[in-house]
Amino acid sequence: DESPLAGALAAVETELAPFFARVPPPSSTDQTAPRPRGKPGPFSKLPSKTQHLAMALLGQLPCLSPTTLRAAAHAALAPDADPNTAVRAAEAVTCNMRAAPLALSVSFLSALLTGAGSWRGARSAAPAAARALVGVGDSDSPWAGAVLAWPAVNLAIVRAERAGDAEGARRARFGVIVLAALASEARRAQREAKEASAAASAPARGESAESAEERVSALDVDAEAAVVAWACDGFATAPGGGSDGDEDLRGASARLARSDPGWARSAFRHLRLSTAPSANRPGGEGSTAGAKRDGASHASRCDAVVYAASAFAALVGDVLPEGTVRELAADSGEIDGDETFLHPLFATMRTCEEAADACVRDELPGSARAARAVRAAKLALDGVVGGLA
Repeated sequence: DESPLAGALAAVETELAPFFARVPPPSSTDQTAPRPRGKPGPFSKLPSKTQHLAMALLGQLPCLSPTTLRAAAHAALAPDADPNTAVRAAEAVTCNMRAAPLALSVSFLSALLTGAGSWRGARSAAPAAARALVGVGDSDSPWAGAVLAWPAVNLAIVRAERAGDAEGARRARFGVIVLAALASEARRAQREAKEASAAASAPARGESAESAEERVSALDVDAEAAVVAWACDGFATAPGGGSDGDEDLRGASARLARSDPGWARSAFRHLRLSTAPSANRPGGEGSTAGAKRDGASHASRCDAVVYAASAFAALVGDVLPEGTVRELAADSGEIDGDETFLHPLFATMRTCEEAADACVRDELPGSARAARAVRAAKLALDGVVGGLA
């Protein structure tokens, strides 16, 4: 569009970046290096309603540059920013996707998903960015946005860890879990609609058995494993925990587990493996941020048992609907002779019990705590499946 109005709006775009914030460009040599802090622009001194209108302008401009979007993200994610500012920013860019290359728009939304400077901001920014990313693909591919965003969001977590920003890394993981939950819910709704329309011709049982073996997401294997590991961290968080964000992580993880039984199967599998020595775990250290945890988590055998048993008890007793737990309890059969896939509930419970017994037998510090956690997990399982156990 060569109209005078388009030219005027394009001229406005070139002036917006310093209005939002002065942000140095990212390093071209080390993408994982902590980024230098930017300086707030005049935007930060405006009333909230005026800030919202300024962010809405992003939805009207004929083009959006990396400099402007980087500055807008910095302004929206500032620790003292109104949380709704990030929501307005996500909405504006989403309705104006033609103004920037797809990769740039996804990068902006990824920053909103993972870069909030406080939990107050993350509670609003992450769901808004997640909804936008789920809408990036067409109706048949709700995972497209998550797949495109994965390199950026994983990099954000690595960057926060390298900077020693443990809370920033937790908030970033929270955003990824929210995105996975929303994409999974959209995919499940899509699948249920197709099944309903083809109910007359679909096999009664064969299709459900086959779907149990499908990948639960369109993410690559390492990325999916990372999401499962972070969700399990959320399950293992004690209700009413004292740390800010504990309930948010727990709630997002629960939403993910309820979105598709496949996530619960993967979670039980992960918990079973987490009680094994690290040298015996598939994949070793791994290549993504999902393979690394804060500090030296679960280094102790007893800590690993407590972690797995606590997450197991939360999944079975609080997170999953009773019908889903019973469905998982009824799963049977081996895949390629791998017992891991046989009765995921009972196999995980048995592994936790054996690991706790070993801790007690070896008189390890913390063995009593591990045994108590396993008893609580066993009671939670028995309370739902009863005589099936």
